[in-house]
Amino acid sequence: MWKVSRRDFLRYIRNLVMVGGGVLAYGFRLPAVWAPVKIAPTRAAPPHPFELIDTPEGRLVDGTVAVFDLNGVKSEIPLRTHSPYKTAHGDLPANLPGGDYLVSFKTPSGEEFEVGPFKVIGPPPEPTVPTIEPTSGPVGTLITITDPQGRLTGADRIMFTQPGNPFETGTPAGEFQFVSATEVKGKVPQADEVPHDVTVHAGDPTLNEPLIDVLGFEITLG
Repeated sequence: MWKVSRRDFLRYIRNLVMVGGGVLAYGFRLPAVWAPVKIAPTRAAPPHPFELIDTPEGRLVDGTVAVFDLNGVKSEIPLRTHSPYKTAHGDLPANLPGGDYLVSFKTPSGEEFEVGPFKVIGPPPEPTVPTIEPTSGPVGTLITITDPQGRLTGADRIMFTQPGNPFETGTPAGEFQFVSATEVKGKVPQADEVPHDVTVHAGDPTLNEPLIDVLGFEITLG
């Protein structure tokens, strides 16, 4: 077996020639290994500035944006870049919600590289999921459905349907009240005393997809 001393091995490594992002050595190419990108600081409150550091790769070219991902909701932040493109600077938007983000950056060509975690200090994002209050009660109970996205109108219908059945087989809530684009009310209709799917449907009967689907409500004995 061919053996080599530690000194000769280190000399061999130093003499490798970098070619086009990979290593060309004695007729074969090794894949390039990207150095990790860093962000500083790693926690701050808006509108604090931040810096991305990409030494020595130089991938932070003009047009690159930082991507802050909070549970799948992404915010792209423009970066100030400059040659030799090893650092870039940005500012946290004033309205960026607080939370634990995963940061990456995206180049104009569409390539995206992960950077790491970043904690934005501030109030959490406003809720976007509709709610129903209460979630159980007897026939005649007044329920309130709240939609933070503001999609409700006075022509809508609240439907009570047993799980697995199409809403057309359900029963509309009684005494429907339109309060605002974010709130409607109604009373639990006469129906079997079992869990129900509660949905809100637009006034147009040709629209089969519910505006709000599905909120759970259990009709109980009075």
